[in-house]
Amino acid sequence: MISWKLPWLLLLLAAVPAWVLWRKRRLLSEAASFPPLQFGEVASRSRGGWGWLLGLEGALLALSVLTLAGPMEVEEVQLFDEDGIDLALVLDVSASMQAADFPPNRLEVLKKLSTELVRRSAGNRVGVYAFAAICVTQAPFTTDTQAVVDLIDSISYESVDHYRVGGTAVGDALLMASSAMLELREPGRDQVVLLVTDGESHLGADPLLAARFLREKGMRLYVVGIGQDEPVPVWVNGKPLPGDAGKQLTTRLNDTQLKQIAAQAGGTYFRADSNDVLGRIFDEITRLEHKPLQVQGAQVEHSLRAYGAMGLVLLVALWLALDGLWLRRPLR
Repeated sequence: MISWKLPWLLLLLAAVPAWVLWRKRRLLSEAASFPPLQFGEVASRSRGGWGWLLGLEGALLALSVLTLAGPMEVEEVQLFDEDGIDLALVLDVSASMQAADFPPNRLEVLKKLSTELVRRSAGNRVGVYAFAAICVTQAPFTTDTQAVVDLIDSISYESVDHYRVGGTAVGDALLMASSAMLELREPGRDQVVLLVTDGESHLGADPLLAARFLREKGMRLYVVGIGQDEPVPVWVNGKPLPGDAGKQLTTRLNDTQLKQIAAQAGGTYFRADSNDVLGRIFDEITRLEHKPLQVQGAQVEHSLRAYGAMGLVLLVALWLALDGLWLRRPLR
């Protein structure tokens, strides 16, 4: 849709025909007949072109008026005012997450579902924390969905040095994520922590105290226990991971402590023992934290004056060529 910044200037277009007629009369009145200055054959070539000159001048005047009137292309757009949340994904990357009861392993399945969750959380500020014995900030809180997805995809077994220190520090991870959210807290904006782990906490802060801290700060906690009741062997890069006494490490889900953590925070505990169940849990969490979108209409204006200016330059060049190189050149 075309609109105008100064539409009242378009009234000047009515004066263009009158100006062209006045210019024609002026040119004719200035013409004078002179006899040949010497004997000889009069050039047969007709000078002509005055009609084209007047047409160019009229077009120049009209285009000048149109350009000054400020033509604009108006585009109707929809703005989405998203009432989002702060969402911290606290993901266990300990050695036991290499177990293959979730093909190809628990960590890869968790990464895939986490990226889907982030993509469906448009408008939310999302931060990602990877932990084992220590906790690292994988992605600081941001609304840049693609950046968070790329950083989740880069998580691997090597993200944490398992050979120097092993174990799982759930309490440290919860405190690190919640402290980061407190620094970003805005009135009326919900803050949610999603903890996904397959084991009990062996190191660091007491996870029950960390859960109580979340509750006191008004944060919601979802805990997802991933694993099965039966022991599952752990493989890393196709090789058995050694455990105690040189035997291959096995892992099983003991969710007693995870249930206590969720209860202490006033949150919800989910148990996932297969890919399908874990996917359904993430779907449910997405629906729980979904916020309605408020859609508002808006207009975006794109000025077209630059095109008018380019047209004026072209017409002036044609006018100069016609008047100076054709009409006023000497007869031969």
